[in-house]
Amino acid sequence: MTQRSIFHQFKIEMKVRLQAILARWLFLKEETFMTRLVKKLLRFDRIPSNNDPDLKHPDP
Repeated sequence: MTQRSIFHQFKIEMKVRLQAILARWLFLKEETFMTRLVKKLLRFDRIPSNNDPDLKHPDP
């Protein structure tokens, strides 16, 4: 395992914190263009469908 410099570690931690703040801000907003776009790209706007017969349980 390589050892990172203090500056490099700090830079990585700040990048992660900023990404977390941005994601929290994005998804706390009710309906914005960006949330609709991200949800559409991640396909969260569709109703999930389970058509797999292996997942169905037989009724006793």
